[in-house]
Amino acid sequence: MLGLAVEEMLAAGALDVAVSSATFKKGRVGYRVEALAPPDRAEAVAAVILGRTTAIGLRIANVARHPAHRVRRVPDPDAYDLGAA
Repeated sequence: MLGLAVEEMLAAGALDVAVSSATFKKGRVGYRVEALAPPDRAEAVAAVILGRTTAIGLRIANVARHPAHRVRRVPDPDAYDLGAA
């Protein structure tokens, strides 16, 4: 059930979703769900969390995002000796 909610959060615009087990008040075991979403998709993701899980509330915080610069390289197959061993 939680897996389906994660898929729906991603479909609603979340960039990433993390689920971890946690111990809450009075030793109760549960799950902590964290979703990262652009500000314009936050309400849609929140609606999924409140509608598809047993959460009775949530916190929304604005944070800065600084993605790392990455370069995708395609390996050159001719650069490797793939001869029979």
